This record gives sequence, C-alpha cells and structure tokens, in this order.
Amino acid sequence: MATEKSPKNPRPIFSCETCDYHTANKKDFAKHEATRKHLCNISQEKIPAKNVAAFTCSNCKKIYQHRSSYWKHVQQCANYSVVVEVDQKTKMLETIFTPDMITNLISQNKELQNLLVEQNALFMERTSTIIDQNTKLVEQNKQLMELPPKPSTVVTNNNQFNLNIFLNEHCKNAINMADFLNSLKVTVKDLENTGQLGYVDGISRIFVNGLLDMNVCERPVHCTDLKRETVYVRDDNKWNKDDPEKRLMKEAVQKVAQKNLQQIRSWIQEHPDCKDTSSPESDVFVQLSQHATGGGSIQENNRLDEKVVKNVLKTIVLDKTAVSIK
Repeated sequence: MATEKSPKNPRPIFSCETCDYHTANKKDFAKHEATRKHLCNISQEKIPAKNVAAFTCSNCKKIYQHRSSYWKHVQQCANYSVVVEVDQKTKMLETIFTPDMITNLISQNKELQNLLVEQNALFMERTSTIIDQNTKLVEQNKQLMELPPKPSTVVTNNNQFNLNIFLNEHCKNAINMADFLNSLKVTVKDLENTGQLGYVDGISRIFVNGLLDMNVCERPVHCTDLKRETVYVRDDNKWNKDDPEKRLMKEAVQKVAQKNLQQIRSWIQEHPDCKDTSSPESDVFVQLSQHATGGGSIQENNRLDEKVVKNVLKTIVLDKTAVSIK
C-alpha cells in the first residue's frame, strides 16, 4: 500500500495575520505573542476605526492607513499644491494691484524718471560752471606769474627786536671788555665789602656796579637769553658769542677779582696794626685775604667764578621789549 509522503517543508500551522508572522513551532509562536511588536499591533487593532489612519496629507488633509499609500499620494499632491499656491498668489496679486493702480504706478515712475533727468541736467550745468571758473582762475594765476615783479614796500614792526641790528648798529660804539676792565675803579671799600659779603657777592657787586653806571648800548657785554645763558662779549671792536663754558666772562671775573685783591696793600697801609697777630685788625686781615682770593683750589675757584657770572647775567639781561631803537 502506497503511503503518502509528507512534504519536506510542512506548511506552518501557527500564523499571526496582524504581524504577518508564521511558524510551525508552537513555542516560537508563543514567544512571538509576547514580543513588543505583536503587542503594539494588537493594541492598534483595538483602536476605533476613525483613529486607525495615522497618516494625514498636510496639503489636502486626506487620511491614509498605510505608509506606502500615503507616500504615493504625497508625491502627486505636492505638485498639485504648488500649482494651486501659484494660482492663489496670482489671484491675490490681481486683487491687490488693480489695473488703475498699475497705471498710476507707471505714471509715477515716469514722473520720477523725469525728475531725476532734470536734477542730473542741473548738476551737470553747475559742474560745467565750476570747471569754467577754475579754468579762468588758472589763466589769471598764470598771467600774474608772468608779470614782472613790482617794487613793494615792506612794513616792519619797529617794536620787533633784531639782535644783529641791536649789536652791530646800536651798540657799534660799545666799549671793549678789556678797556672796561682797565677803566673799572675798585677801592679799599670794595675790598672790605668782599670781606663781609664773601667772594661771590663781593666780586659780583663790583662787576655789576661798573656795568650799571654805563648806557646799555655802551656796555661790553649783553645777555640775550638768561635761561640758556646766551652772552655776547665785545672784544677788538667785534661782538663774540661766549661759549657754553663762559670762558670770556670767567676771564673778566678773574680780572675784577685781581683788581680787588690788589687793594690789600692800600688796606695794610691804612691798618698797620694788622701785622700784629694779637690785634683784632690781624683777624680782619686774614678774613679779607681769604675772601678776596676765593677758593683754595682751581676747581673751587672755577665754581665760585660761575656763580659770579650768573649774578652778573641776571642783572644785565636784555629786556627786548624795553630797549628803545633810536
């Protein structure tokens, strides 16, 4: 007796239509029923029919249950919506811009163009005028440059101080420094004042008094800038600017100090008791000798002479606004 052979692949007897799952193994099917996918699908089947559709077209608001159907619809509906949107915008523009309004806009645009043309023409006309004026000015300047120079009168301010004119014209007859020192009178009283005041103040007084007794334009020395100690000294009938070390002025100070020291002999003759070391006049003699000779070294003497020069310059500095030019 022929027996019917069972197929090699027996047809599954356990099926889940909701999940489209099929199996011949009961255990596997039981596992499937416990999966999250199966439970979710079962819960969706229990939702009422009006809520089954989960895919809604945003353009036409149609509802689709399956994603594939929804996707096919969207491809067609999107093109349609673009056409509808363009058509709606066209209608809206036609509603906003009526034929009368368009006509008015065109008219206004023409008026604006005409105004711009007129303004541009006016601007070009003004520009042309300015160019013509500039051209005329250039021609005039060129003609003036070609004219021969005419003699002109230069008006100068008489109150303006001119050092060269002051020294070489108004002080051209000033005494030389050497002649001034030779004619300077120094007395025993000056020596005694030096003993009381000290070398710097004593010699400064002798020098300054000799200068102040003279007219400004006759003096052998002028200070034009006290801050920079700018000094001009008359020598050999010429004005010479002293160097920064003030060598000419220091030489003059030393000669004044020498003439003052020479008064020692006259003072001794007037006070013979000074030779007695126990007499008060001896102490005065020592003080006079110390102050008349200055410092005890070359460096100290140079320092003291610089102080004397500063004192003299402070007294004879030129007041440029007060110097009268005659």
